Amino acid sequence: PEGLYAIGRGAFSGTGITTLTFPTSLRRVEESAFYNCTRLKSLVFPASVVQWGNRVFSGCEAVTKVTIEDGVTKLPDYIFQGMEKLTAITIPASVRSVGKDAFASTGLKKVTLPATVAEWGESVFYHAGLTSVTIEDGIREIPKQMFFMCENLTSVTLPESVKSVGDGAFSGCKKLSKITLNEGLE
Repeated sequence: PEGLYAIGRGAFSGTGITTLTFPTSLRRVEESAFYNCTRLKSLVFPASVVQWGNRVFSGCEAVTKVTIEDGVTKLPDYIFQGMEKLTAITIPASVRSVGKDAFASTGLKKVTLPATVAEWGESVFYHAGLTSVTIEDGIREIPKQMFFMCENLTSVTLPESVKSVGDGAFSGCKKLSKITLNEGLE
């Protein structure tokens, strides 16, 4: 209902929720609030919420569509982890930080890493279904285990802006047959 300001830790965890609409008054959603809501199909990640806990939607395996509103600046750790049926996502230019394992074990097929994101956590796409990744010029680092175990990823081109590739960044990418490295790697 309108006027709701906060949703507490684990408040709706493991429930049979199928649809979810956030009121514009909502400002805070705490850790695991909707964890393991296995019947939830889609959601809008609203810009009006300024404080998100970790794992808010982790384990919501039936979600097929996530809309991240323009104005969202941070995607917390494990936020969409385990969304096995989520095959596409657009990260808006307003996002500055993406947390650890944010898209781990999702069904994502293609993703663009926008240069506007200044901070990427470790293992962001761990074991995701990725086949294609576009890394925009302006990204300076590929963090530790960013694409670890993305077994369907076939090729990657690192733009000139990438200066370092973290430990295990592409480890376990069994189908990765082509990687283009730039001259500026340090």
